[in-house]
Amino acid sequence: MKNKFLALSFDDGTIKDERLVPLLNRYGIKASFHLNAGMIPLDGKIGQYDRLPLTCLQHLYSGHEVATHSFSHPDLTQLSKKEILDELTKDIAGLNAYFDQETNGFAYPFGLFSPTVIEVLKKTPLVYARTIRDTFGFALPTDPYLLDPTCHVNDAGLMDLTEAFLKEENDRKFFLIWGHSFEFDTKVDWDRFENFLKRISHHQDVFYGTIPECLDAMK
Repeated sequence: MKNKFLALSFDDGTIKDERLVPLLNRYGIKASFHLNAGMIPLDGKIGQYDRLPLTCLQHLYSGHEVATHSFSHPDLTQLSKKEILDELTKDIAGLNAYFDQETNGFAYPFGLFSPTVIEVLKKTPLVYARTIRDTFGFALPTDPYLLDPTCHVNDAGLMDLTEAFLKEENDRKFFLIWGHSFEFDTKVDWDRFENFLKRISHHQDVFYGTIPECLDAMK
């Protein structure tokens, strides 16, 4: 029985995902990709902020999770309950239609949330919500609507955390990494990330999955 769980989470669906996803696939690593349906170009062209068009996204994320990031990426904490619900339900409906799926994952835009936002979230089909509050630890989550990651993908301590995650054999651990593919700006960034994938992949005691797959496997 596997006692370690690894998930990666990337936001926004920008052009560097076309390099990122094949790299993940090469090492058998899954990720959750959080998208804004209202910002996905439908005309086949690269959109504002280098967003990939739907024609690219529909095949790119095969085998990975497509999850919501709100419809238009606002600060949800500044909206009314009705506006928050509209942002969530429109994004869910859009992603369901675009990817022929039932969308149930979420990442807070800008990492911002409040008790009101969480209250509204719980009225939707969403089963988890990822924050950006790095813990630098591997504790199993206690609240799926406050799913804190271990660290950012470009964190200087990523490889040290990786070694700590792989070393311990007894405790159950969840290693959740978040970021954006556009943050891999240089060859050094990409090489460092691939070195991470080489080190973290193909361990018998590690469960490799999307966020919801890991959450289910922990039960």
